[in-house]
Amino acid sequence: MSKAEQFWNEEYKKAEHFALSDNASGDLEKFTRWLFRRKRQDVISPESYVLDIGCGNGRNILYLAEQFGVQGMGFDLSKEAILQAAQRSKSQELSLQFRMGNIKEEISLPDESVDLVLDLMVSHYLDAEGRVRFRDDVYRVLKPGGFLLLKSFLRTGDYHSKKMLKSKKQPKNMEEGTYMHPLIGAAEHTWTEDEVAEFWGSKFEMHKFDKSFGHLKKGRPGKRRYFVTYLQKPFDY
Repeated sequence: MSKAEQFWNEEYKKAEHFALSDNASGDLEKFTRWLFRRKRQDVISPESYVLDIGCGNGRNILYLAEQFGVQGMGFDLSKEAILQAAQRSKSQELSLQFRMGNIKEEISLPDESVDLVLDLMVSHYLDAEGRVRFRDDVYRVLKPGGFLLLKSFLRTGDYHSKKMLKSKKQPKNMEEGTYMHPLIGAAEHTWTEDEVAEFWGSKFEMHKFDKSFGHLKKGRPGKRRYFVTYLQKPFDY
C-alpha cells in the first residue's frame, strides 16, 4: 500500500488534515446551473452516465444522482472512501457503482459512453506523461458534446505552491510546477492559466475559466489557489 493510499484511508476515517464534507462541491452545483442555462440538461438527466474520478466519499456523484437521477460510477484510491460512498448509495437505492481504482490506470469504460466526467482536484497527482494519457482517455470515453468538469491548483499567486517549489527538501529534477507533498507522499502539479489553455484546449472547447481569490486575506497568504474550467468534447458534425 502506497503512502498516499494510507494517508487517504486514515483521512476518511478521522479527517485530521482536510475539511472533508458530505455535501456536494459548490463548483459542481454552479456547473449544473450553467448547464440548465445552456439548455444542456441532457448531460445530467436520468439517461446520463457520469464518471467521478477520485470520488472520495461519493458526495458529488451522489448529489447528481439524488437531484437529477443520473447513473454512473466513481472510483478512488482509498478503500475507506469507497466503503463510505457505496454505503450511502445503497441506503438511498441509487443506480451508482463504486470501486477502488487509480487515476494512473486506463479508464475501463467503452468509447463515447460517458456524458460527464468529474475531475475535482485529482489529476494534479499525475506526471506529464500521465496527464497526456489521462486527457486522451477522458476524451475517448466522453460522448460528443460531453463535458469534463476540471478543478485543480493554480500556481499563479499561490503562496503555498511557491514555498513548496522553492523548498530545498524537494527531490531534484522535479517537473516545472510540480513538488512532492510531504504529508500525502505524492507529487502534485500546479498549473498556470496559459498551460491549462494550451494543454486542454488542444482537445476540448473551454467554456469557462474561474480563478479563486481566497488565497489572500488582507494581503497575507490564505487558502490554496485553484481554478475551475468547463471542458467540452466537440460535437461531430
